[in-house]
Amino acid sequence: WETCQMAAEKTTTVPVRAPRQKRSREAWMRVLDAGVEVLSDAGYEGFTIAAICRAADVAPRFIYDRVDGKDELFHAVYEHGIARVRAGQAELERDDRWVGMEAEQLVRAATSEIGARFRENARFLRSVVLISSSDPEVAARGARYRAEFEQPFVSRLGRVADRVGHADPPAAFRYLSGPGLSAWSG
Repeated sequence: WETCQMAAEKTTTVPVRAPRQKRSREAWMRVLDAGVEVLSDAGYEGFTIAAICRAADVAPRFIYDRVDGKDELFHAVYEHGIARVRAGQAELERDDRWVGMEAEQLVRAATSEIGARFRENARFLRSVVLISSSDPEVAARGARYRAEFEQPFVSRLGRVADRVGHADPPAAFRYLSGPGLSAWSG
C-alpha cells in the first residue's frame, strides 16, 4: 500500500486520501486492481466509477472518500498499473542472467525480456497509450516511465556496445526497447 500511495502522491496534483483501517486498505487495493482491469478491458470510455464499484464490490462513497472524481481515480489506477509493469522488470535487472552472453544472444534475450513485459501488460498499456494522446499528464508520466524502463535495457546491452555495428549504440538500444522491439522479439 505504501508504495502505491507514495507513487500517487508524487505524481498527482490531488493525492489519494489514504484509508487508515486494514479493511479499507484492502478495499482500496480491490478498487485499484478493478480499475486496471476495467481500463484494460473497456478503455477510458468504460472506465467509470460505477463500473469500478461493481468490479471491486464497493460503494461510490468509498471511492469519493479517497479521490475527488474520475480523473484522480484514473491517475491512481494508472500508477497502480504502471507499478505492476515495473515489478516485472526485475528479470531485466538481474546481473547474473546476462553474464557470458555473446552480443547477438544478449540483444535477443534482452529484447525478448522487454517484449514479455509488454505482452503481459498489453491491454493496460494499449489503453494508457491511447489516453496519453489527449492527456498531457499521462503523456509526461509515460515518457518518464519509459525512460526508467529503458535505462536497465540500454545498460545491459552496453556490455556489447563495442561489438554493435552502429554509430551510436545506446541510440540503437533505445530504439530496440521501443519501436524496434517487434523486429527482434517476435
